[in-house]
Amino acid sequence: MKKKLIFLSALVAFTLTGCNNNTKNTNTNETKITESNSKTEEENNTLKAQIKELEEENERIKKQNEELESANANLKDENDTLNALNDEFTSVTEGLIEQVEKLEEENAQVKSIKKQYLKNNNLFEITYVDYLGNATTKFNKVDDFEKLTDALIDLNVGAVLEQSDYGTYIKSANNAINDYNWALNIYENYVSSLVGIDGLEINAGDVFEIKDECWNTNSTEYGEFDKYDVLVDKVLYNYFNNRFKNTLSTTKSFKSSTYWENQVLYKLINAKSKYGYALYDTSFFNSDLLNDELVSEINSYDISKLSGTEFFKYYYAKRLISEDFADFKLKYEDYIKSFETYGQFGEYTIPFVASTAKTLGLIDSLSSSVKESTYIPDASQWGPDGISWLLTGKASYKTLTDDDFKLLSFDLLENSSSKDVSLSSMILPYAATNKNVRDLKNSDGVDVIKFLFDNYFDLDTMKFTTEASASDYSSNQIYAALVAYKIQRDTKQACNLFE
Repeated sequence: MKKKLIFLSALVAFTLTGCNNNTKNTNTNETKITESNSKTEEENNTLKAQIKELEEENERIKKQNEELESANANLKDENDTLNALNDEFTSVTEGLIEQVEKLEEENAQVKSIKKQYLKNNNLFEITYVDYLGNATTKFNKVDDFEKLTDALIDLNVGAVLEQSDYGTYIKSANNAINDYNWALNIYENYVSSLVGIDGLEINAGDVFEIKDECWNTNSTEYGEFDKYDVLVDKVLYNYFNNRFKNTLSTTKSFKSSTYWENQVLYKLINAKSKYGYALYDTSFFNSDLLNDELVSEINSYDISKLSGTEFFKYYYAKRLISEDFADFKLKYEDYIKSFETYGQFGEYTIPFVASTAKTLGLIDSLSSSVKESTYIPDASQWGPDGISWLLTGKASYKTLTDDDFKLLSFDLLENSSSKDVSLSSMILPYAATNKNVRDLKNSDGVDVIKFLFDNYFDLDTMKFTTEASASDYSSNQIYAALVAYKIQRDTKQACNLFE
């Protein structure tokens, strides 16, 4: 009986132990399931977030595609418009080409008819064409002239002939540009002659032309000028032959406002090539252009009476007549020492002060406070003029940097009252530092020279906008600036107009 009780006790114990193990296993499984469910839920949440991101990205891509389709449609419309314009342009171009070809054909017919007429009547034609395209023509009997040089003299166009080792050449004629970039070219029957004037025979039907032309052009294989550089020369020589010459010949006192013309004349007289010869016609550009009364005034003037701007006006006239500046130099040195600061509006005085000091060897006497000034003119009121003058003045005593030239831009013209004068003023510091002002362009890529002529010059009247106005007091500055540009361009050297 006792054994039985022990067995039962053991059985109960075993049973209880078995139940405890099952409970533990159940708890463990439940924990694992819970953890698995939690992990699955996290993964599901992550997947949901990723799906949402993908959906949002899909919406973004869809929207971008719609925008691209819209942009593509706009581009297609623009392309269709451009194609239409191109077709129209092509059509117009083809029409123009046809017109040109027709005109050339008609011109050839006219030439042929004229030559036949001349031949039938034992005549030849000789024509002189000046740099502005003005022509002087005459029909001559072949038997009346043995040499073409005689016919040219008879044409009465002021032709000057000279002899050289290579024969006779045409040195000049009425209004001819006697300039390194220009030449009097001879054409026989509309073709450039390969021989000099001595080698040309006169025959019935011949057409001879002597044309004053710029040879230094990029339309030939010899040169570099575009049509605007050629226009610079044409405009300047028209000015020299007329207004410039008349102004100098009628100005009787240095105290007038012709110091610009005096500066220009001095620069043209002294412009030299790298080989040392004069670039321009010194038989024209010389002190003989000055009025006798002005010359007399300069030679007899008491310099102790000079004050203010008279110093510069006197100096620019005096140096065209004499190189004797001993007394003036002493007087001027005392004068420039009075400039202790740059001062407001000093940009319109210091260029004269500094440049004259430099050419007289007195630049060290100019105050260091002037030379080191950081003063910048207010371009919002007057446009680029003040800054242009400031930089030109500084060029006499310091080396200008690219940062200095950043002060100048086409935008400054908005505040200018005489835009052609203001635009030309920007030429001055570029020429003074041997920089090409044609590198200065507006937002459309148009340079200063092209913009000046396209917008402010009338080819019919040969006048700038300011020049044509009733109250023109400053267009001579435009021509002076263009001279500085021309000399710097032709010599490849700095040309500070004030020096």
